[in-house]
Amino acid sequence: MYDKVYIGLGSNIGNRLQNIKKAINIISADNKIIINKVSSIYISDPEEDDSLPEFYNAVIEVSTEYEPIELLEALKSIEKSMGRNLKREKRYEPRIIDLDIIAFNSIVIKGDILCIPHDKMKQRKFVLIPLEEIAPDFVCPDCGLTINNMIYNLRDKDKKVEKAVKILL
Repeated sequence: MYDKVYIGLGSNIGNRLQNIKKAINIISADNKIIINKVSSIYISDPEEDDSLPEFYNAVIEVSTEYEPIELLEALKSIEKSMGRNLKREKRYEPRIIDLDIIAFNSIVIKGDILCIPHDKMKQRKFVLIPLEEIAPDFVCPDCGLTINNMIYNLRDKDKKVEKAVKILL
């Protein structure tokens, strides 16, 4: 059985657009994952440290045979293969690629290694805007809020998130 999953992608060093495209291509090559939808690429300000370079962000909808922890391991493997240092010194630092499970069906997991839905999803405009593009009827499984409600409730509504380019598969 295939599960519907939303994955957030971000990059703020190197050729950010190519980094996101490469990650999508690697994900699509996995025989346990089918990519259903890809949002546009958005340019956003860094979340915590304004001295960092701007991010390129996107969200993809996939169907997968992986269990949640297996998918997390697969995504971390992709990050590592693309050159991301997973043993970073600071929480927020430049990264060639960042892959996060945003939601996994209607599953709710609150663990040390994995939180689904992503524990910061509701505060991140750079996740919510691309998610709304590909899943306008999305409802958060742990709080019951619609995507529109989550966007409306954002504290930092003025944070820059601008559509840059549409990716065609």
